[in-house]
Amino acid sequence: MRGSSFVLRVVGFVARHPSLSRILFNRVFKTEKVPQKHNSLLEEAVRTIRPGKALDVTVGQGRNAVFLALRGWDVTGFDTSEEALSRAGEAARRSGVSIHAVQSTSEAFDYGADRWDLLLLSYAWAPVSDPAFAARLKQSLRNGGLVVFEHFLHDGPDAAPKAAGAPDPGELPKLFAGFEILCYEELKGVPDWKEALGGGALPRLVRMIARKPAGDQ
Repeated sequence: MRGSSFVLRVVGFVARHPSLSRILFNRVFKTEKVPQKHNSLLEEAVRTIRPGKALDVTVGQGRNAVFLALRGWDVTGFDTSEEALSRAGEAARRSGVSIHAVQSTSEAFDYGADRWDLLLLSYAWAPVSDPAFAARLKQSLRNGGLVVFEHFLHDGPDAAPKAAGAPDPGELPKLFAGFEILCYEELKGVPDWKEALGGGALPRLVRMIARKPAGDQ
């Protein structure tokens, strides 16, 4: 059986050839093996905070964007995949909400400055390990805003590749130095993308909720 290690090797190959990522994800989002339920860490992060402007980095089929919009958030999400954006739009219409869906890569998207109250990177195909990219994220977040991050961890021979957005152990708190780390854990766990990965051992995951200081400049 093609287990998680095989799928992650395929992801690693595509991550090293960015021109293939749009093709891959258009195929992926035509299947029913994509996650349907919103991310549980996101639910925990926003449970007690006032809605504002949120950015869903690589929005996918819109499961998290719709969850936020239903709770009063003004949500923007981007993705390279036309199929993903189409499904996100359909999910929003079925739920009676509106989201702003943009076709873009994580490198090309205009994050702006002091623009977002929430940045979500849920299994996001984005170069978060690049300090310059992390700086763009931090600059785009308003004072007091949250970063919610969940992904595979780049740890071990069958790990998800860094080119697909998987950070090294202990890397995220360093990239977001100066932020208040509200939650941070590295663990073997069941990923949101378990159906797409197939069988195999549980992968290593990393989860973080961090807040930009209220007086940060």
